Amino acid sequence: MEAVRGLTPEKRTILQLSTGQYQSVAELSAHTRLPLGVVRVLVTDLATENHLIIHTGGTADDTSTHDADGGISLSLLESVLDGIAAL
Repeated sequence: MEAVRGLTPEKRTILQLSTGQYQSVAELSAHTRLPLGVVRVLVTDLATENHLIIHTGGTADDTSTHDADGGISLSLLESVLDGIAAL
């Protein structure tokens, strides 16, 4: 935890919000009330400094985002709603 002490308050907040759960950059931006571009840079810095791991989600063309009939999967829609609710 010694390395965390040298972090800016914004970076510490992002780490706290990300602990134990996945958070999108948009969600982090909403929670911290920082611009999306700023949060993107801070998250990249934290990943470069080995404080967190960036996971990329599926895209609209990814088969994990579609159901068996080719429609958008329920889990993707639930994730979108969760993100909107967090705002």
